[in-house]
Amino acid sequence: MQGVPYTLPAKAPSGPFGLLTPIPATGKPITVPGVVIFRVVEGNIVEDWSQTDNLSIMQQLGLLPGVG
Repeated sequence: MQGVPYTLPAKAPSGPFGLLTPIPATGKPITVPGVVIFRVVEGNIVEDWSQTDNLSIMQQLGLLPGVG
């Protein structure tokens, strides 16, 4: 693969938008954790990949039990 890969941890705040249909909005703010990987060629981002931690999101929404 040509280019240099850069990996960045990511955390994005989110609100109770109710976009996870049919899951209703909870009214609780959550943080969406994940990772973003960029491939850089000659100083330009030419490709990117991202992955969110859906288990953490479901736990924050109270849909799955937390750890411990």
